[in-house]
Amino acid sequence: MSGVDSPLELAEAMLGKYCGNCHGAAAIANDNVMGAFDYVEDLEELVERAWIIPLNADQSPLLRRIRRGEMPPQGVQPRPSQAEIRAFESFIDGDDLYW
Repeated sequence: MSGVDSPLELAEAMLGKYCGNCHGAAAIANDNVMGAFDYVEDLEELVERAWIIPLNADQSPLLRRIRRGEMPPQGVQPRPSQAEIRAFESFIDGDDLYW
């Protein structure tokens, strides 16, 4: 790509940056996984377990929790920007992606 990340790359980066330290690869490596959500960086697993509803961002539980500010939990920094949240929403709603 010409320096512009694809929606898939943006979604993966956001999950890694804001969720991975507690639920993903970084937490697994440190044996510090919060809850039974160690698949947060695996988009296919998130779809399979209905945390992401392809083509329906508004009904996707993971995005809904992010929008409400529940995840990452209050006080945890850094937090996703509105632009990052919109990009994640666009990824879920995009019909030209891997769904």
